[in-house]
Amino acid sequence: KSPMALVLSFAVLAILLQTSTLLSLLKNFPVSSNSPAPALANTTSMGVFVPETAATGLIEGHMTTLTLGDILMAVKTTPSNYQTRVQSVLDTYWKLAPRSIIFFTDSKGKPTRQSSWQLRHMDDPPLQNPSKDNFNLVDTGCGPTHGKDLSCKTGAEIRYYMRHLMNSTPWFCQFDDDTFVNVPNMLSYLSKFVADSEVLYIGRKLIGGKSAFAPGAAWCLSRALVRLGRSLFEDLGQAPGPWPVSDDMAIGYIVQVMLNVTMTDERRMHSHLEKQKFASQSEMKQQLAYGSGGKRNGKTNYNFASYPGVSFVGKEGGPPEDPLGFRGLFCNLWPEECLLT
Repeated sequence: KSPMALVLSFAVLAILLQTSTLLSLLKNFPVSSNSPAPALANTTSMGVFVPETAATGLIEGHMTTLTLGDILMAVKTTPSNYQTRVQSVLDTYWKLAPRSIIFFTDSKGKPTRQSSWQLRHMDDPPLQNPSKDNFNLVDTGCGPTHGKDLSCKTGAEIRYYMRHLMNSTPWFCQFDDDTFVNVPNMLSYLSKFVADSEVLYIGRKLIGGKSAFAPGAAWCLSRALVRLGRSLFEDLGQAPGPWPVSDDMAIGYIVQVMLNVTMTDERRMHSHLEKQKFASQSEMKQQLAYGSGGKRNGKTNYNFASYPGVSFVGKEGGPPEDPLGFRGLFCNLWPEECLLT
């Protein structure tokens, strides 16, 4: 071949190699909030990731890795919910991230079951090898009611994070005990951000009082934001403040009014305040969190999540073996994993 032909051949080969490399990398990049989450690396044969699996994202042209150890998923509960809600979480999405999920409770509510579950205290670091019989269940010292007791628990959750986990864990996320978390999608979504340089308050936006806020069902704070508002979070639930009594509205007020941080509105983080009717199974599987039922206009709404032809009954309206609809949703999302439980 002529020298010119050889040059052209090498140029074409270089372009093909670059294209192949780019396509390979794109398979691991997170997608927009309107697209399905990518499959995570290191998944099991069932397609469900195991603890410490990494999600890969592209941040300002550089690859970054986020693992389950980078997220605290705080679940707020009370003893009267142990038999239904806590057990439903343990039987489903807790199994995907047992070291990352910590339940925050009180010792004053009346338990609905006699159990061997051991309460841990605010000074105790989290268990490194939790099991379904001995998992992270922290007594906040707060009461079992709504209103100020929920703010007390939320403040305790953030203080626990600051005391034990903030140095090693860049994300703090809060979920109610009637919220189902799609852990792989949540991990993949958060991998798009840099928690130490981006001051972030993420949730599905509602408007109430003087500021927007995310329902307590699901929201996340980056480590940069927690550091920025550390003194305010220390006081939450312990000392009177200008914020509302409601825990979720208090967080919204602290972040947006007092810290002047705009909320990141993520529409895939749902609460029991919504009907959650999805157009298809594919759309349902793209969500980050689902709220189990609730009350609307004084009537109980047992709908959890649905798409045409399939509906999951929630909010203690389901059968005894699946009162919140968590198991039904878990089996729909990961049928192979469901067969093993």
